[in-house]
Amino acid sequence: MSESERTRLFLDPWSADYLPSIQAENGETVEGNIQVETGVETVQWAPIARKQAPPGSAAFVDGVRRIEARIVGLPPQGIVHGIFATFATGATVVTAGAATFAGCRTARTLILTSGLNRTETLRVGNTELRFEGLSVPDANPDSLLLKLQASMREAEELLARSLSTEVVFLDGPLPFFHEPPGLIVGVVKTIHRLYLGPGHMELVTRLKAGERTPLFAVMSEGRNDRYSWYLRIAERRSIHHGFSGVIRLEASAAGGIDAAVALADMSAAFLPRFASSANRDSRAPQNLTVVGALEEHLRNQMGDATLIQRAIEKRISEGLML
Repeated sequence: MSESERTRLFLDPWSADYLPSIQAENGETVEGNIQVETGVETVQWAPIARKQAPPGSAAFVDGVRRIEARIVGLPPQGIVHGIFATFATGATVVTAGAATFAGCRTARTLILTSGLNRTETLRVGNTELRFEGLSVPDANPDSLLLKLQASMREAEELLARSLSTEVVFLDGPLPFFHEPPGLIVGVVKTIHRLYLGPGHMELVTRLKAGERTPLFAVMSEGRNDRYSWYLRIAERRSIHHGFSGVIRLEASAAGGIDAAVALADMSAAFLPRFASSANRDSRAPQNLTVVGALEEHLRNQMGDATLIQRAIEKRISEGLML
């Protein structure tokens, strides 16, 4: 094998305690029912770095989740799976001279398979914790985590819609089936699929900090169309792979291409200032500093996991019946 045919290997900068920052499989672009158009902003596929004034106010919305305990029931007709889980959502609001937390809320759920539903209240010290009953129709235990994630994402979306800042950066992709009002930008720090072919993705690896790709349209039948772009928020080390420090952002196509271009330019000028460092965050630099601080605050709001687990064990020992 010649030198040109060999593949050099690089480090993923995220801590090995997390899944990798790029999870797209070899050769994978998008699902078959999704169409991508790259010429919506410009036919010249080259880095873009435009000067743009920062917004007067911006909000960063995120959520954290925790499984408190897994439970199993063994009725004659089959196995019932369940989880006690807690999630918290909130926002960091950034203005010219300050950053504050807003809209922080903790929710607790008891999710069961097979369409079963039960709400349970536990006493932890002098506090009563109510785990609202939720159910999934099938018997697959993997569906429990999907339901928990969907519940947290719904709470994040509701919070994003309620904020009155100039722009809201919502963790993760925009909801497919709801058209977000106002200036809401989805921020995707893990690359699950590439969306673009090798020729276009090669530009992503060459971006410098503060540079973005041109916009591309993501369209799918039955779902709201979006404009998307890749942005490098921090320079990478030579030992790190080419997608390190890159995030993908998306905005609703309903506002038109000019509004999306303005959001893309603003994000490129604004977000790099919040790039995290490896000595402070295990998912640096993509996990923005204001988001990392919010996540820590929300985890503190969720309560002591050990005490909650003991309360669940006590309730189970007393006999928890469906």
